[in-house]
Parts: sequence; structure tokens; C-alpha cells
Amino acid sequence: MIVEPVVGNMGCVPPRDGYLQHLRDITTRHGALLIFDEVMTGFRLARGGAQELYNVTPDLTTLGKIIGGGLPVAAFGGRADLMRQLDPESERPMPHGGTYNGHALGMAAGLAAMRELSPEAFEQLERRGEWVRNQLAELFADHRVPGQATGLGSLFNVHFTDAELVDHRSVRRSQPARLAHRFVLGMLNHGVLMASRGLGAVCTPMTDADLRAFTAAADQVLAEQFAHGRLQDDRT
Repeated sequence: MIVEPVVGNMGCVPPRDGYLQHLRDITTRHGALLIFDEVMTGFRLARGGAQELYNVTPDLTTLGKIIGGGLPVAAFGGRADLMRQLDPESERPMPHGGTYNGHALGMAAGLAAMRELSPEAFEQLERRGEWVRNQLAELFADHRVPGQATGLGSLFNVHFTDAELVDHRSVRRSQPARLAHRFVLGMLNHGVLMASRGLGAVCTPMTDADLRAFTAAADQVLAEQFAHGRLQDDRT
């Protein structure tokens, strides 16, 4: 079973309480592997990723993005008995070739990034991510726009709905995609680049001034696109 512990591509929706542990229990009971895709959450929500945050240990973990310090690097790891099958000195090793496996530049960049990600850095990212999510919630309320910012740690995602979001179906049902798209384009016009689905992330080089500039841009975009809680016509 392969899952994102915090699903990024559907809008940074955290799992319900006990959900990940339930997956761990049923895969263990049936002798199946539990694989966490932590490409987005690994070394971002915590040094140990979402599995540290939720105290659920998968059999295998995939990682990427942040571990390369900006360079294209990916990795996976897991239980010793599973990883031992890739050991070239084992009795019947499983080949695992790749053009950029162990690339020196990527490894050096990743090592430097890991050294910078101290416990204090994660605490700061958590505080700033929570501040951004709270500020967005206040802006939605101020402009009387149904909306929320989901996410954890440094990640946040804008949704134009006040319905509870718990899974893919609830996200798809609850909001017109065009609203998030319009918001992202509006932010771009104010010098802020976000993912097209309304995803954003706080990073360590950002300052408090950067975050205030982001929320000021969001305030302006909501004012431009909505009046008294109603979407302005594209022709106006």
C-alpha cells in the first residue's frame, strides 16, 4: 500500500486522527508492505517527516525535493531486511542502477541542506507556516469569502470553501477549480508565485517581511476578485 501521509497534490489535507495507524495495522495483519511517499513531506514537516510527526513507521519511504537542497535528488529507504536485497554483497542482490545514483554534486548539496535543517529551523518553519495559515483564514473572514488554508508545517494550500476537507472526494466536491486558479494568477500579478492548485510553502531563507508581503498580496487579490463576498465578473 502506497500513500502520501499528508496528501499534497489534492491540497495538503492532513490525515484524520488514527488513519495512518489504521493503515499500519491492516498492512501488518495481511503481511503487506506500507510505503510512505514523503517526497513532499520528508524533511519538511519534521526531520523524520510525517512518520515522525504521526508516530507511524512504514516499511519503505520515498524521498525527494528538499533533500537535494534545490538539486534533483531522490532517495528511498526502509526496513533492513528489505534494503538488504539491494546489497551487492548479498547472496542474490537485486540490481538498482541509475545514471545519477550517488551523484557527487547532488549528495554534497543534500548534505549541506541536512546540516542546515536543525531542530530550531523546523520550529521556525512550523511557527511561520501556522502564521501564514492563520493570516489567510483571517483574510477570508475579512473579505467574507468562504475559504481556508489547509496544511502542516511549512506547507499551506488555499481552498475556496468552508466545508470540511478530509479526502479527495470532499476536496473535489467543495470548490470550483477556477477560483483557486484565479487567485494564483492574481498573486502572480502581485509578484508572488504559487503552484497552480493554490499550494505554497515557507522556507528557511524567508524573513518576516517576506511573509507580510505575501499576506498583503493575498489581501489585495481577494479585494480585487471579490466584493462583499461575491466573485467579480471576469469582464469587470
